[in-house]
Amino acid sequence: MSSPLSQGSLLKVPAWLSAIPRWVLWRDVKGKKVPFSVLTGQPIKINASNVGWSFEDAVQAMECRKCEGVGIILNGDGLVAVDLDDCLSCSGELVDGVQQLLMDLNAGYVEISPSGRGLHLFGIVDHPKHRGIRTVVGELNVEMYCDARYMTVTGNYLSSWHMDGENSEIPGYEALLARAMSGKGDLGSSGDYQLTQETQELQENQDIQDMQARGVGPLAEISAMPSSCRLERAGDRNAKCFELARWLKAEVPEASLDELRSLVQDWHRLHYDIMETKEFSETWVDFLYAWDRVKHPYGETLNQLFAQLPALPTWMSGHDLGETGETLLRLCVALNDRNFGGPFPLAGHALSPYLNCTPQWTYKLINGAVACGYIKLISKGARRRASEYQLCQGR
Repeated sequence: MSSPLSQGSLLKVPAWLSAIPRWVLWRDVKGKKVPFSVLTGQPIKINASNVGWSFEDAVQAMECRKCEGVGIILNGDGLVAVDLDDCLSCSGELVDGVQQLLMDLNAGYVEISPSGRGLHLFGIVDHPKHRGIRTVVGELNVEMYCDARYMTVTGNYLSSWHMDGENSEIPGYEALLARAMSGKGDLGSSGDYQLTQETQELQENQDIQDMQARGVGPLAEISAMPSSCRLERAGDRNAKCFELARWLKAEVPEASLDELRSLVQDWHRLHYDIMETKEFSETWVDFLYAWDRVKHPYGETLNQLFAQLPALPTWMSGHDLGETGETLLRLCVALNDRNFGGPFPLAGHALSPYLNCTPQWTYKLINGAVACGYIKLISKGARRRASEYQLCQGR
């Protein structure tokens, strides 16, 4: 696996950030950015006392450890990060509201995230007082972190934003944080700030990272479950247990009863606070009932489509998207036929194993197909829902 980042781009990370000795490697594991040791190349827990290395060591180890990038640990000492998802268009332009938000926060360093569709802002504040906040600014999803988290760093700074390599400040951070935590008011003219979720969901994400750091094996598998398996409302446990059974039927069809129980226990713990009835026995009984009744394991449709992809239409020839891009276009034709010309979902993390490339590259290929006029975006996805596309008419 070759790294999508170059050492050259990482050398553009400002000196004040690269001087912090808390760097790690990361690798994409079934759609999750799992932190790895610079020294051993093994998964790590970021809250362990012996992790975190120099920037220079991390950059040098990135390729020889076959990792996709580097990241920095946030430990509450003042370094903060703001994560903006889906804020860049397919052509790399800022979507509505982002420019004003950047002006409000006024960070000295803004870079493009590994997906190519988001932004990471870094800075130093005096008294960070939270572990993680999710909020909404207008129509933008905003995540704020300062502790018990690691953030990927690309060095691919936003060229349209002024970059001051000496400026480690992020003046608007505390004002945004105060309004997010109070759920009141606005900041400048960038829109209303609404607190949507605080540490519960962010801690769940950390729990997932910790489970991945245990290494391979049945207990690590639950961290890679698709969003369809995640419980979001108390009354949906039965339906989500069925989705969990569908996924596990595809992932570990020969698992023993004890292995399945361990996986379902992990699933139960991740969603414990959402459930009205807390007893594991109810989850286990629901799961066992679903396990025996699953007829179509998760991913079966994609497996069938990829097994018999149609030929590429003449009007799509000459796309110059490479062999992997051609496979993606053929899949879009198959999905178009299956849906009788209607919209179909495309998710980079779900498709990347079939295309044998990283989710980041898959998303770039999808963007390329849109830019070339082969498919068009119908509805933009959210954290729990894939974006929908439609095949364009032959040119």
